[in-house]
Amino acid sequence: MPITKTSFLRTSAILLIVGFATLLAIVGATWLLVERTQTYFEEVIEAREARLATVNLRTSLQDVETGQRGFLLTGEERYLEPFEAARPTVMPNFERLQELLRPYPQAEEPMARVLAAIELKLAEIDETIALRRQGRTDEALAIVNTDAGKEAMDEARVFFDAVIRAADERLTTGVEEQRQSADWLRIVTVLGGLVIFAVVGAAVWMALAYTRDLVTARE
Repeated sequence: MPITKTSFLRTSAILLIVGFATLLAIVGATWLLVERTQTYFEEVIEAREARLATVNLRTSLQDVETGQRGFLLTGEERYLEPFEAARPTVMPNFERLQELLRPYPQAEEPMARVLAAIELKLAEIDETIALRRQGRTDEALAIVNTDAGKEAMDEARVFFDAVIRAADERLTTGVEEQRQSADWLRIVTVLGGLVIFAVVGAAVWMALAYTRDLVTARE
């Protein structure tokens, strides 16, 4: 059946609309998926930074405590090297972690308790080291044996473990969500490409058929 001018124009318009709609759908879906991927990427970065800050703070406190124990046992200043290196980094590391967790209101109260525990532990360490330097070893050990500092550190470690565990879960979930977004982006691109290819093919076939009919009619 010959293709009339009206049917050719109508079909061409439909194909043009379908192609344009498909292109808009591809652009829109791509934009949404890219934004989604970017959000997950930022969450992964935040989780990684929070984990690193937590590990740094925990390590600083452990080094401070290690230096204290070595010095109290031996009285030799060289055992204070870990303490002297880590002591100035404790509060900056805490402030960094506090800054990273500020967007999460549920962390405010635990962070306040951790701060109190850190201040108590540092006060104990500073006092016991001062007493040991004065030769008042029994008094220094008596303070340690109250276990107040140990309890403070135990409370801090529980919080650190919780933050690290939550960060690890967020990292795992974020990576998986990024992978899913990439898979969907690939699917949208392939399907959209197939639709556009079909539309272009149909338009070319229609144009060739219409041209052939025109040539035949003229002949």
